[in-house]
Amino acid sequence: MTLCEALRQILDKYGPNAIKERRLDELLAGTGISCAPGIMMVIRAFSDDGSRSELFGPDSGECGADFIVSAGSVKRELIRKHGFRRSDADYVIDSVTFALGYRDIPPDEPESEDGESLSTVSGAARQAWEHAPEKTRSAEECREAAENGDPDAQYWLGVRYRDGIGVSQNYREAWTWLRRSAGQGDVCAAADLGEFMLSGPDRGKADDQAEKWLRLAAEKGNARAEHGLALMYARGTCAGGTDLKKAFEFFLKAAEQGEPDSAFNAGLMYWQGIGVSCDRDMAVRWLRRAAELGSAAAETELGSMYGAGKGVRQDRKEALRHYLRAAEQDYADAEYNLGCMYFEGAGVWRDCRKAMEWFRRAAWHEDAEAMYRLGLVWSDEDWEGHDYSRAEWCFRWAAEEGFREAQYSLAEMYRDARGVERNDWESARWFQAAAEQGHAGAQFMMGSACESGEGVPEDCAKAAEWYLKAAEQGNVTAGYRLGCLYMKGKGVRQDYEEALRWFEKAAAQGEVQSMKNLGWLYEEGKGVAQDFKKALRWYRKAASLGNADAESGLAGMCRDGKGTAKDLKKAAELYRKATEHGSRNAGSESAGLSWEQ
Repeated sequence: MTLCEALRQILDKYGPNAIKERRLDELLAGTGISCAPGIMMVIRAFSDDGSRSELFGPDSGECGADFIVSAGSVKRELIRKHGFRRSDADYVIDSVTFALGYRDIPPDEPESEDGESLSTVSGAARQAWEHAPEKTRSAEECREAAENGDPDAQYWLGVRYRDGIGVSQNYREAWTWLRRSAGQGDVCAAADLGEFMLSGPDRGKADDQAEKWLRLAAEKGNARAEHGLALMYARGTCAGGTDLKKAFEFFLKAAEQGEPDSAFNAGLMYWQGIGVSCDRDMAVRWLRRAAELGSAAAETELGSMYGAGKGVRQDRKEALRHYLRAAEQDYADAEYNLGCMYFEGAGVWRDCRKAMEWFRRAAWHEDAEAMYRLGLVWSDEDWEGHDYSRAEWCFRWAAEEGFREAQYSLAEMYRDARGVERNDWESARWFQAAAEQGHAGAQFMMGSACESGEGVPEDCAKAAEWYLKAAEQGNVTAGYRLGCLYMKGKGVRQDYEEALRWFEKAAAQGEVQSMKNLGWLYEEGKGVAQDFKKALRWYRKAASLGNADAESGLAGMCRDGKGTAKDLKKAAELYRKATEHGSRNAGSESAGLSWEQ
């Protein structure tokens, strides 16, 4: 009986809620299927009927969008945290999806590579475990030898307890047996014990002990211990505090022994000049070495370097090759970058379907930015497959995860009624969420909403606060609107000098309405000494950019001879232009001028 058949029987008998309440190993009793750590996690994640939703896309398979994202997260945890082989992780997830009715076809059971199908050996110990003689022993035989003082058996019994191999996972027992083995001088046990103290459930509580065991193993040349010590020096958790120079030295020692993460870190430290003199050539050399040793992070970093031409000649094809190698290891950053390449057509033909596929894979890792980008693909009107309803789902998922760009895009959809009904209140809610995270565009939109009372109560004082926040981040239009509030005394005390200051800032960045308002302030002498010459200059600058009110103001100065010779003919021509360009006052002013003539 396969796992999916056993799960289907349990679901039929107890239902999904009962599975969440019972021990899975008890429910599987009698089915011939053993319960490996991690399977219950999948059941708990996916046995809720509420997770079902409409299909994610044309090539998405049988699962709903929210399910796909959750499945990717659980798959990653099974592989990285619980040490599942990729084929085992796929089988567990596919079995649960079949049992819950998400799939029509049960998965094929993966062939066992080492007699420990669905085992959970952690990444650090897997290679050693696959070649260890203790692997052939049962847990009882291993315990008997360990209790008789065999350091190798003690080490592997500790590994079994730590990773739940043939025994129930028990960190306290793992710690006890690893310490006994390390106390007898076993280098691997000392290294594992130090790592366990650094990253296990009680991490940070015994840094001094972790340093002791890691240093003991490092002195005997253990690469993983050297890597662990380097991390402690970099993080400042060693007894002597942060020492980046020593961190680099230990990373380099471990890298020279083939530790991929150390080679990657050594490359980054060379690149940034941290703990060592900056040396871009050495940085590239170690990043390439780390990539050769299987580091997906190094492959991704090299891809970024080739894509941008940093430290190497720019080569988009080489960038693509490195990203693909990292993506083969299910590395989210590489999958995201591949999606960007296809979406933007950077070094490859623009292909929204391929972009969507890579963004979707990155989103499996609960990457909110990837989900946001997926929403951008669905909302791209230049693509024949665009679908605003799916874009809205993606934006909402990323927005609820707190990604501010997605919050802003979702607010825009509700404001513009794209894929959803217009809803000013919902739009303002998401604009505010993004604004509170410092999004300048959202801050401006909140100022506009508070000033107009769209989606929120009208409050010009609040509007001024939001405009100020956006303007301080360089939002030009927000600076102009803040100047208008000061000029009119809305929500703030009337202050022509403050209005002048904001108009000057905005005008310097090309904001045409601010130019027109500066012309008026100088003409009327509001907040500044009256200066017709400067008024003319600002009116002319705004008029040259097609501003109708500036043309009308310039016409008035020509009519009255302010700062220039009186010229009724020119004034009439300017009033006509202003009327054609939409000025509301130019028509009546022009009529008065005709009467005067």
